[in-house]
Amino acid sequence: MRSLLVFLLLTITYALAYDPVFVDELEGLVINKNDEHELGMLDDDNNMIRVVVERKKLLHQQKLNMRIANATDPKIKEFWEEIRRIDDDMSISENGADLKEFQLKSKLTPIQRLMLGDD
Repeated sequence: MRSLLVFLLLTITYALAYDPVFVDELEGLVINKNDEHELGMLDDDNNMIRVVVERKKLLHQQKLNMRIANATDPKIKEFWEEIRRIDDDMSISENGADLKEFQLKSKLTPIQRLMLGDD
């Protein structure tokens, strides 16, 4: 009984730790050639695992949180909060998100755009 529990624990740990990202299924969904090329490169990368993807997402969220916390202008703070909402919205495409970000930036004054820093 104990060996069965150990076996199950090891199997579950292995499955969770080495769960691959299935790129082939995504390649059929993209329209943009650049995205298709990037997915092709990811498909060839045997070391791409979910942990790496999750770490990148976490670093992006931390960067956004830091920008929100450091913003002194209320409009800039509102801009970064809206960017976070756009990033979290899974119902819009990447192009739609870029368009919304462009529209948000166009509402800011030139000085406020300079305060955004490098994106």
